[in-house]
Amino acid sequence: MTMSYIGQFAVPCRAREAVDFLVDPYKIARCIPDAKVSDIADSDHFSVAMRINLGPFAGYLRIKVEIRDKKDGNSATLLANGSVAGQSVYVDGRFSVLQNRNSALVEWSADAQLGGLLGKLPGEVLDRFVQEKLRKFVQELRKQISGEANMEDDGNWSVKRS
Repeated sequence: MTMSYIGQFAVPCRAREAVDFLVDPYKIARCIPDAKVSDIADSDHFSVAMRINLGPFAGYLRIKVEIRDKKDGNSATLLANGSVAGQSVYVDGRFSVLQNRNSALVEWSADAQLGGLLGKLPGEVLDRFVQEKLRKFVQELRKQISGEANMEDDGNWSVKRS
């Protein structure tokens, strides 16, 4: 099963600051919900273990991430491969950052391919699960990039399945 999502969020900083954060494996790995960093190999590769509980698939989703295609200082691609309980997950994520008046606008997209029995779970179950993880991820990114630990969810972000 393939699932595609797009979204955007704004953070009160310069676009360059947002990009620098989003391509830093040390920083971005800490924003992944319910995950523990297991290894940071270099400036473009890291691994995490994300705790999930999705029907019969409970445990740790082990993910290897590669940051590539850093273009023009305002975009990049993140490729993630993982597995949980013998089921495969592949994510191709992209982002670009634009400077607005007083903030940076991060536009992103992600295509996830779920293999094996994991991909056979009902679409609405998977969609709710993924949307909740994305919501938490975006909230944490916004807090960390802005440096505002108590940043409220002001609704200045969006995610939708495309």
